[in-house]
Amino acid sequence: MQTKDAIREFFYELIIQNYTERTVRGYKGNIARFNAFIEKEFEITELEEISKPHIKKYIFFLQQKGLTSVYINTILKNLRSLFKYRSNEGYCSNIAEKVGWLKEKKTVIQTFTDAEVKKIITNFTLIDNDDIISNITDGAFRTYTLIKSMCYGDKNTCYPSQKYLAKKLNKNIRTIQRYLIELVQAKMIKIKRKGSISNVYTVMSKVTSTVGNAVKKAKKAYDNHFKKKKDSADIKKTKFNDYEQRNYNYENLEQMLLGEMEYDVTKLLE
Repeated sequence: MQTKDAIREFFYELIIQNYTERTVRGYKGNIARFNAFIEKEFEITELEEISKPHIKKYIFFLQQKGLTSVYINTILKNLRSLFKYRSNEGYCSNIAEKVGWLKEKKTVIQTFTDAEVKKIITNFTLIDNDDIISNITDGAFRTYTLIKSMCYGDKNTCYPSQKYLAKKLNKNIRTIQRYLIELVQAKMIKIKRKGSISNVYTVMSKVTSTVGNAVKKAKKAYDNHFKKKKDSADIKKTKFNDYEQRNYNYENLEQMLLGEMEYDVTKLLE
């Protein structure tokens, strides 16, 4: 059968099998270019005349063009489908199946180093949802974000000067003072005077988080303590009473003790 006719029939089969238009278009392009190469290089127009070396020659041609193994394997997959279909129809053998897949380079995902992770954590500020939706002005929110960014790690306090805050936010000091009052009224920060230059700012969300973690830690320690105590008591109890119980014949025991029966250990147990 003419190669072009066989390919055309294969495309009809793809459409009948509900392959997407994009998939069919990909098959058409890859197989058409393969057929053009076979006709030009080997003057082959019959599908049955195509052999394994012809396919390998085409793969080598694609490699010389600099195509990746992943892309070439996609083309080989399309050719395998074509020859498998024609083989099932009884026209030719599936020679493409005998051509092995090209080895593909594995993509190694470069993970972050500890130093990079630390840098990411340091350079980003996590804002609680309650703070995001709080009813404060944008300027106050920016001030709050800046202050919180300076309370990195486990810190919940910082002490930048109002002049520094004003410079960072491109505002005057009076405006910064209004923002700070707004944040105090919203109970998002606390301000404590430190000397004559700067204040100590406490971020309340971090204080709450720290206290919450401390409570959880204490509760966990408390639970673990009593669990260990209970386990220890169970172990002692098990060791003390960890033997098979015996059923004694107390009537025989009494008679033996009174001398009315000779001592016989076998008669002590029921």
